Amino acid sequence: MAGRKIAAHAHGTQGIKNAILAGIDSIEHASLIDDEGIRLAKEHGVYLVMDIYNDDYIPGQSHRVWAAERKRGEREDGRQAAARKFERAVKGGAKMAFGTDAGVYRTAITQNNFFTW
Repeated sequence: MAGRKIAAHAHGTQGIKNAILAGIDSIEHASLIDDEGIRLAKEHGVYLVMDIYNDDYIPGQSHRVWAAERKRGEREDGRQAAARKFERAVKGGAKMAFGTDAGVYRTAITQNNFFTW
């Protein structure tokens, strides 16, 4: 890619795989990555930037973000799934990088990404 490092913003399973196969250098979020995506990331040396603190932070803000109790439950399920995917990516040998989803929370608490897992 003309000697430049390129990041992709991808949440979906197929979008992650497509970006890796297209030669991307890093995947921001990788929320729905599966085992094949982890394998591809490892094989292609792609960094995963899985901002997993979002799923800890957002439920605590649900009184402002989501009014329905049902949404709180869905977010908790998402938090557990994100933690499992992150753990599988680390154990699977994928390269990991630190990043934030700065639009979700104040940058002053960005370091919480380090304490989530």
